[in-house]
Amino acid sequence: WFDMPMHFFFFITWFYIAAALLFPFFRTPSLPRYLRLSILCALLIGVAWEAFELVLFVQFAFPPFHILDSLSDVCFDLAGILLAAYMTLRARV
Repeated sequence: WFDMPMHFFFFITWFYIAAALLFPFFRTPSLPRYLRLSILCALLIGVAWEAFELVLFVQFAFPPFHILDSLSDVCFDLAGILLAAYMTLRARV
């Protein structure tokens, strides 16, 4: 369960840095489009990571796989990226 803060802070750091590096080259997208893109990125990366953990579990039975752990990880991914999106848009205004 110690990985929950890691999921949260990983997305804040990753997305905030990516947005800071890319925004000078592109115009800022509208808020609804930006939030959709943020949520899509979090879900794609978060679900892909959880699928990778499931493959590891099937192959090695380590670390133990729990669906609640995977759901909480994806929720923390979403929370982290939404906070990063808010911080990014706030910095742009």
